[in-house]
Amino acid sequence: MSGLAPVESPRTDSGLPFDLPEDGAGQLRRSGYISTTYQSAEGDSSAGVSSVLLLETEAGAHDWMAYETSDEGIRHQIPAPPGGQDPTCTAMRSATSTGPRAIYERTGGTCPD
Repeated sequence: MSGLAPVESPRTDSGLPFDLPEDGAGQLRRSGYISTTYQSAEGDSSAGVSSVLLLETEAGAHDWMAYETSDEGIRHQIPAPPGGQDPTCTAMRSATSTGPRAIYERTGGTCPD
C-alpha cells in the first residue's frame, strides 16, 4: 500500500471474506475459494487494509471476478447512498481497484440516470 506502513503481521482467514448474500457466497464457493489474507496499514493521515483472496484455480479467480464486477455483485458490495443513485455509478467514480475499473470500462464511463 503506497504511503502506508504495516501495523501488524498479515493474517489469513478461511471464512467468508465479507458479508455476502446467499447467491454471492455460493458463487464464491463454486469459484474455489480457499482463504483471504489481510494486511492492515496506516500512514500519517490515512489507514487501510489490503486483502487478497486465494482461489483454487485461475479459472475460479476469473469466475469470481466476473461475479464481483457484475451489477449484481456490486450492488451487494456497495450500498446505495441516500437519494438512491445506482451503486455501480458510485463505484465507477472511485475507480481505484480492479472491480470499479472494469465497470468503468464496461459502461464507457457513463452513469445511469
